[in-house]
Amino acid sequence: MTEITRRDLLKLAAAAPAAAFVHVAAGGAQSGGLDFKRVAAAPSRAIGVGGEALPGVRVSRAWDGDVCRSTAVNAGRLPVRVREIVLFDVSHGLPPETRMYGEGFQMLTQTGGTIGRPLDLGNYTDPKHYRLPEPAGSRVVYGVLTLSDGTAHHVMAFGSCRRFNGALHLRPESLQVVVETEGLE
Repeated sequence: MTEITRRDLLKLAAAAPAAAFVHVAAGGAQSGGLDFKRVAAAPSRAIGVGGEALPGVRVSRAWDGDVCRSTAVNAGRLPVRVREIVLFDVSHGLPPETRMYGEGFQMLTQTGGTIGRPLDLGNYTDPKHYRLPEPAGSRVVYGVLTLSDGTAHHVMAFGSCRRFNGALHLRPESLQVVVETEGLE
């Protein structure tokens, strides 16, 4: 099995502009169901501190090429506490053998391996060392995620989240792009 290395990640990053979403496909090939149109059409939502949906919080996305700028506005009459904003919730359709690389919250943490078998790269992992929670059945990476199935290369990254943290929740069948909003009102 060939693993994606930091050098591979840097090559991909150098080939792609810094953006909130970048899709790089070799020769225009598409793999699985993860393509730009599907990601752009994926649902979004706000989640309250108790895990409840917040239908009064409207999530808007504006695209400038491959760059997405998102905003959330409370259209309700009462203030709410928001745990996170799910910007995209998409079924990726990639096989479990798809190679992956993701950065950790503290940058000492890195995840490699495959979608089907993520591997901790180093001893300072976010869930074990830093005690950062992960939703059940997911591997959480922060800031950047690369996926490669041999025919297509995908890079998803946050260019900026201003004051909040950008996380990517990778599951065997799906990917959520999330802004963690610290339960603020």
